[in-house]
Amino acid sequence: MEEYRRYKETGLNWINRIPEHWDVVPNVALFEERSEKGFEHLPLLAVTIKRGVITQKELLEDSVKRDSSNEDKSNYKHVCKDDLAYNKMRMWQGAVGVSSYEGIVSPAYIILKPKINIHPKYYHYLFRTSVYSKVSYQNSYGIHDDQLNLRFEDFKRMKSLLPPLMEQQKIVRYLDEKLSEVEKLITIKNEKVDKLIELKATIIEKYIFGLENKGDAQSGPITGIKSIPSHWEVKRGKYYFKEIDKRSERGKEELLSVSHINGVVPRSEKKINMFMAESYVGSKLCVPNDIVSNIMWAWAGGIGVSNHSGIVSPSYAVYRMKEDYLFYRGYLDMLLRTRAYIAEYNVRSTGIHKSRLRLYSNEFFDMPFIRPPYKEQVEIVNFINEKLSNINILINSVNKEIAKVKEYFDALVLNTVTGRNKVSEEKGYGQNGNRYVGTRD
Repeated sequence: MEEYRRYKETGLNWINRIPEHWDVVPNVALFEERSEKGFEHLPLLAVTIKRGVITQKELLEDSVKRDSSNEDKSNYKHVCKDDLAYNKMRMWQGAVGVSSYEGIVSPAYIILKPKINIHPKYYHYLFRTSVYSKVSYQNSYGIHDDQLNLRFEDFKRMKSLLPPLMEQQKIVRYLDEKLSEVEKLITIKNEKVDKLIELKATIIEKYIFGLENKGDAQSGPITGIKSIPSHWEVKRGKYYFKEIDKRSERGKEELLSVSHINGVVPRSEKKINMFMAESYVGSKLCVPNDIVSNIMWAWAGGIGVSNHSGIVSPSYAVYRMKEDYLFYRGYLDMLLRTRAYIAEYNVRSTGIHKSRLRLYSNEFFDMPFIRPPYKEQVEIVNFINEKLSNINILINSVNKEIAKVKEYFDALVLNTVTGRNKVSEEKGYGQNGNRYVGTRD
């Protein structure tokens, strides 16, 4: 892409120069705060880091996330189409976007109503860049990162770029086209990853339940498993495990997280955008080989066997083997996270609706657990890991490709919205349907 013919210095610490005919203005010149309430009949919206403003229905669909909104939504804020909204505690992480809907959002969000004739989608792209996220961070206030707050009073003093309206339109059209291409490519690659993950699950279940065994068999103890080798033991959880409730006195141990993807891992190894607590005193302690269960997400696979000593949420359940060497850690972790056992958690969890299901300890202890001889457990895990090695390599390779595509698009957005690259006429007018707003209300 070509550059503009002339540039000028901005005096900003996050962008050195911009096209000569662009302006730098305080945000108060572009937006005013919308604080309208009493629209509880409108659909609930969410402001996300990955996708900007979406409906709450989209957020919860096919997700392990739960609806955490208040039943009384009379104080929720009104959002109009083409408003921008940001989560004042997570703006610095990219939780901002333009709304394509009329709806309501949490009172903790800030709603930005355009004051002048601008294309709001341009600012959707600008505010979500890495450089502007740093500006948001620098203007947010709080004791530590997880309590930062970007008030409108501070946001309005921040500076933004103001290209001519026609160029804003061209930039948005061009980036929308590129985003569409990128999303299609990522969808194809994600489908490939999903198929590989499905293949992994099938291989694991084939051997973890001894389905390849052609000798004597007994009936499978849980739904979906027709049979297991006859010499394998099956007992309810209460015979193998006990619940542990030891608490941290200082809260300084390594913080662990449990997820349906990775099982139990140090939180420092994961990109988690959830807030950190001020203190972890009273968190539950766990040691290697302990089972950690997020009782509210077990139905979605939020359970696993820890390979670390550390602390977990006090609302989690921690179980420990009654005797050493009942289960090999790798075998037990795979067993607990099979599709068959996750289906069992679903059946045994209780709650008003799916997003609030809980797997309590009495049900965990009542579940039947399959236990091959210890030596055989080790052999099964080693065999499965060998079988999965090439699949894991493929999954990692595709995930790296996805990351590179995302990096390419992020760099493209940054270079385009800051005027480093110029959108040509033919590139800027390749797609219809993007409208801009004037002064409203």
